[in-house]
Amino acid sequence: EDKHEETVAYNRLGVVHHAIREYEVALKWNLKYLKIVQQVGDKEEQIVHTNVGTTYRLLGKLDQATFHYNTALHMAKQRGDQQGQMEVYFNMGELQMEQLHSPHTAIQYYKQALALARQLGERHGGGLAYRRLGLAHYEMREFETALEWSKKHLKMSQEDGDKEQQVTAHSNVGDAYRFLGKLNEATSHFNTALQMAQQTGDQHGQMDICFQMGETQREQLHSPRTSIKYYEHALAVARQLGERHEEGRAYDRLGRVHFELKKYEKALDSYQKYLTMKEEESDKQAQITAHKNMAK
Repeated sequence: EDKHEETVAYNRLGVVHHAIREYEVALKWNLKYLKIVQQVGDKEEQIVHTNVGTTYRLLGKLDQATFHYNTALHMAKQRGDQQGQMEVYFNMGELQMEQLHSPHTAIQYYKQALALARQLGERHGGGLAYRRLGLAHYEMREFETALEWSKKHLKMSQEDGDKEQQVTAHSNVGDAYRFLGKLNEATSHFNTALQMAQQTGDQHGQMDICFQMGETQREQLHSPRTSIKYYEHALAVARQLGERHEEGRAYDRLGRVHFELKKYEKALDSYQKYLTMKEEESDKQAQITAHKNMAK
């Protein structure tokens, strides 16, 4: 009984530390949990291998992550656990996409996850696969294909009445249209996404969409004055959320816009704020960029 409670505690501690992004501590608890389930031959072992793999992935230890994912996949196949296999394929796709920047390889894993989701009638998994496939093709600048997958994600989220996913899907569809030069369609989807994000109180969604609308106004519609409104909205939300990285991004964009409008004092002020934030983050590459922009 005590051993069981101890095991549950290890698992919960791992989950909590992972949620607050303390991955080193999460890994310590996950490994303790793994050791116990291996000793007792618990069917949970496969799930724990997946969790350990994900923690290693987020720590940038990709060989260890791959080892644990492969172990989990092998165990899931042996047990005929299609749900478990699907989850591992998603994680392996994330590793290729986010850490190895190899969307082409990620697509293979996402398609395997999608096939399993369809077999299982697992709509959440299907929607996630559509979304990730859209983003992977977007990364490869295959915007027509990205649009197809993103539209499938949108259709499914609408059928399910999932407002949160609809915000993401409208935003991704809008981005694909933007890079295909179909700006009316892009703006329409961005506006819908922004309206829904505001209705549901999704501040992260609002911030992301304001950046996208700002980029559309500045880069495609060559309307820097209108873009300022969106970047300032994104900045306000980033501050509210304490999202320092996104706050810095807003200052950078505002600096560029003010420079285009020949408002050099304002541009300098924005770049200075951006530089200060990047110095705090010790982001050397961004500091170099900021210094170059200020030297203009």
